[in-house]
Amino acid sequence: EILDRTKKISTVRQNDVIVAYSVDPYENQFIHVVATNAFWVEQDVETENGKEQQMVIEKFGFPFLASFEVESTCKQVWEHLWDQVSCFVDDSKRDLLSIRLMDNTNKVRNVFPYAEGDEEMASILPREDDELIAKYLGEGCADTFLFVALEWNKKGAKLEVEKSVFSNFTNHPSMAAEVEKQKKASQDLRTVSLDQCLETFTRPERLDENNMWYCNRCKEHVQALKTMELWRLPNILVVHLKRFEFKNTFRRDKLETFVDCPQEGLDMARHCASYKGRRDSFIVDKIPAEYDLFGVINHYGRLGFGHYTAFARRFDEDGLSSPWYLFDDAGVQNVGDGKGTRMGNIVTPAAYVLFYRRRAFT
Repeated sequence: EILDRTKKISTVRQNDVIVAYSVDPYENQFIHVVATNAFWVEQDVETENGKEQQMVIEKFGFPFLASFEVESTCKQVWEHLWDQVSCFVDDSKRDLLSIRLMDNTNKVRNVFPYAEGDEEMASILPREDDELIAKYLGEGCADTFLFVALEWNKKGAKLEVEKSVFSNFTNHPSMAAEVEKQKKASQDLRTVSLDQCLETFTRPERLDENNMWYCNRCKEHVQALKTMELWRLPNILVVHLKRFEFKNTFRRDKLETFVDCPQEGLDMARHCASYKGRRDSFIVDKIPAEYDLFGVINHYGRLGFGHYTAFARRFDEDGLSSPWYLFDDAGVQNVGDGKGTRMGNIVTPAAYVLFYRRRAFT
């Protein structure tokens, strides 16, 4: 089954295997084929007269993609598809294979010539035919996918290939590195740094089809790259952490990830767009883009209700004062450097809004 954009995600079952392939844009000189291994099996089928034994096609293994030029003959296409699966079986199984043309709804496509009384062969790709396949497929055959079923037995015949081998695959060398990366990411899932958050915030993002941008040059709506950049740094930097994740219209989940925020020396220079050489460049060597934390607002609970507290410390022209204070409703408590208090450290997974002061005001 081909999943298109109209397919509801709820129809995908938990144990379904989803296979995704990347395909270059359609070009008129190539035909892209979606090939699926299949075999004939007898099954009970519900009919108007009750259950009846009928021969039906059952698929197995992973589907695969193959491409060939429009000028290819039927024989060349057959050999090309055989080459893709020959690694799973020995040459003695070659004569078992029949390649049947289908449409995207799994119905057969009868496009080939056939002998009188053998209409079923009209959907079977001729193995020794030197005619161009495009002659049978018709005009526009390269404008969409071609679907084929690789049948490994005849109706009523026993299946002589091992189905499980068609589910074997070899990992690309990059897979091992990616697995290790994901393992590390899962270990660090509950902790990210503020630098990582800022890098993600300024990372280019490809707009999806529902948020296309109108290009004045090409006069079309395109899936452009959107980039958020910091152009000027303030003396007081307020960082609002996204703590609520959209699930649906009625639900927002609270994110409890710990964001590791430096209390001293947050360097914002590398997160800014640099216009070196311009008079209005905001990166000034004489005024370092370094910030120190002086306030944290915490949120406990979930969207719609909860409790707020805050940590803060004083600052003046000479800099920041040493003790931190905890503000909890009407209560104010001196917590020193903030470590080892009943609230834990100053920055916790409850941190919601951060307040930083630039070391040198502009």
